[in-house]
Amino acid sequence: MTVYKNGGAPAVFQSPKCPRWRLFDYDSSPRTATRCQSSMLQGRRKSQEDRTLCVLDVRIPFPGTMGIREVVVGIVAVFDGHNGAEASEMASKLLMEYFVLHTYFLLDAMYSVVSKTSTGKLLHRRDHDHGNLLHRWKEILGWQWHELHSERLQNVFSANFDDSFHLEILKEALLRAIHDIDVRFSEEASRNNIHSGSTATVVLVADDKFLVANIGDSKAFLCSENFQSPKEAKASLLELYRQTERDGSVSVWDREKYRLASSHGLNHFAINPDAPLDKVCILSCGICTGLGATINVAKPKPGSSVAIFGLGAVGLAAAEGARISGASRIIGVDLVSSRFELAKKFGVNEFMNPKDHDKPVQQVIAEITNGGVDRAVECTGSIQAMISAFECVHDGWGTAVLVGVPSKDDAFKTHPMNFLNERTLKGTFYGNYKPRTDLPNVVEKYMKGELELEKFITHTVPFSEINKAFDYMLKGESIRCIIRMEE
Repeated sequence: MTVYKNGGAPAVFQSPKCPRWRLFDYDSSPRTATRCQSSMLQGRRKSQEDRTLCVLDVRIPFPGTMGIREVVVGIVAVFDGHNGAEASEMASKLLMEYFVLHTYFLLDAMYSVVSKTSTGKLLHRRDHDHGNLLHRWKEILGWQWHELHSERLQNVFSANFDDSFHLEILKEALLRAIHDIDVRFSEEASRNNIHSGSTATVVLVADDKFLVANIGDSKAFLCSENFQSPKEAKASLLELYRQTERDGSVSVWDREKYRLASSHGLNHFAINPDAPLDKVCILSCGICTGLGATINVAKPKPGSSVAIFGLGAVGLAAAEGARISGASRIIGVDLVSSRFELAKKFGVNEFMNPKDHDKPVQQVIAEITNGGVDRAVECTGSIQAMISAFECVHDGWGTAVLVGVPSKDDAFKTHPMNFLNERTLKGTFYGNYKPRTDLPNVVEKYMKGELELEKFITHTVPFSEINKAFDYMLKGESIRCIIRMEE
């Protein structure tokens, strides 16, 4: 406990005084726990920067007024890496380890301060001096590096143990794990001159409720104050939307209690309350990235020609943006010919597989379009596709937009005359959308029938079958798979 008090989870795993705590070697054989199910997957892009983590059926004993209660906990996390895989790799491997350690030490501290009766049951909260308990808990845990947590944890002692005690502990453990991962990677990045980073969305599930946290860019915060059921989460969004409609602003709970020292605050926005959440939930990285790359960056004019390189989810979203913009000729370029039939639903009316030609695909496109297309959007991460996209646009007014993330060792090479001939090369992250101000407008496009989201959703599975969703993704059989928290 002394090691934990002074340095948190990283110190415990690194200290010889704590031989019980050792990080699991994810490169070795899989875990063999009888009930806990876990999996970790790499992204499918060439650079392999992304990670997913799914750990289900973790059973943690919690004290209550009626004795020990076993709570089933699950964590699902998606890590979006950039400029290298180091950040997402470390975060995905440490998240569950740190979360379990913090849960253990928080419970251990609780057992140390809460007296037990002869039957082994915790005394009811009315029999305790809340202030003394909290003060003692702070002494045991150490607060020099978690001052922002103290006011929040007052709720743990004022709540009914049976109803919310375990949820408060789990929430605190998640926040501490996030904080420690951020600190640990910052130290590693400084020591080893690492330039990669990662953003992540983490979903913590317990009692058929969930708590969502966002991590990245030196920020870590909860997306809601408490665990919520899917119904409660929808009601919260509706209330935020109505409040925005009333006064043009959204006020949230006291964010100072729910942020970490490295956080820059919370970011909430409200959407049309009539929008179906099981459809608009896909408006995140991927769909908005491709859609915005075309609509906001390439900006094709009605009747223009557009080439889309890569017909995965991002590329199909880019094609959808070209369709909405009124492009009359949308050329899909992909190495997998089986994707062409599906792409027709997104407005693609011509197809090209570079493997079917004995000359560079940019030359073929230039020949069939009388000099080149007006706009090209690259959505693969392949450096060769990026070069082809730029070199297939028309001299004088052609614009190419790069969306895919290349390997950090790749180099973009083209002849300088391509720039002198007034071609334009642009890049974008997230389609130049700003979530707070722009996503409500994207939702309105869907509600008005301009944006067709249903065709992006190829599968729907309950949370208990989440492994099927990963299988669909790895086999390339889905565009977007919706995971329902309710069976």
